[in-house]
Amino acid sequence: MKKLLWSVLLLTIAATGKLFADNNKNTKESLKQYLDPAALETLSQQIVNGEESGIVIIDVRPENTYRKAHIPGAMNIPNGLTNGKYEDLKMKDMVLYCETGIRVEFAKKNLIKDGFDITRMLNFGGFSRYKGKTEKGE
Repeated sequence: MKKLLWSVLLLTIAATGKLFADNNKNTKESLKQYLDPAALETLSQQIVNGEESGIVIIDVRPENTYRKAHIPGAMNIPNGLTNGKYEDLKMKDMVLYCETGIRVEFAKKNLIKDGFDITRMLNFGGFSRYKGKTEKGE
């Protein structure tokens, strides 16, 4: 039984690794610089200061998690479910994050269904990768 559980665990890890190896393959190159946590921190500061309006940072975690701590200037769109809102974001580049990066992939699918362009979405990965200042509340 232990061997079976270990086998399932290893297969799951291998499959997850393959899934996320390509998670930004369709993302335009200019967005990929924000995979660097320091670059994302700089972008966050620019958004907060009103110096950047062509890119948004989107936290796709549940609202209660977002309120506990999030990247400054980030919007909260849980699971990428827009419910017909945020039409203005369709013309912007987006850096998306969640707790681990897995939820972002599901959020991207929801955003694509709502007419968002996959080439304008970057999966930053997990919030724990971000080393800059954070905010609480809305």
